[in-house]
Amino acid sequence: MRFVRRVLAVFILVAVAVGGTQLVKSLTADADSPPAVDADNGRLSQDRLTDIGDGYTLRTDAAKAYAKLRKAARKADVTWSVNSAYRDHDEQVAMVEKFGLLENGGRAAAPGTSEHGLGLSVDLTLEWEEVEWMREHAGAYGFAETIPEEPWHWTYQP
Repeated sequence: MRFVRRVLAVFILVAVAVGGTQLVKSLTADADSPPAVDADNGRLSQDRLTDIGDGYTLRTDAAKAYAKLRKAARKADVTWSVNSAYRDHDEQVAMVEKFGLLENGGRAAAPGTSEHGLGLSVDLTLEWEEVEWMREHAGAYGFAETIPEEPWHWTYQP
């Protein structure tokens, strides 16, 4: 049993070292417990949201940080478009219906558990060069790539 624990510990350290914190969370979470639902998730009032362009919004603090990130990117001749940001509860339900739940092999978080529902995440249309730029610079503006399998998904971490 010690050997199994050691192998698991090494695997977790390697996963964290290569940016797999989401993987570690999923491997170490209790398989029988669903993700925690946040009562505010998907139910933010309009006065807590700020427009980031093209009809998308983020929580105000995230939107301010995003504006600085985008300004720095443009200065470096890096551009992208936004294809998703804050998702209210109904949008989260629609995502599950369209793409299926993550825990069942789909691509959508359970309603009430999405980072988008907190107004902190933005999905960007990025070419590989833009992904590399984001990986190098986004952290300086408070954004992190929180889902390693989704290089387009960036979350503000206040």
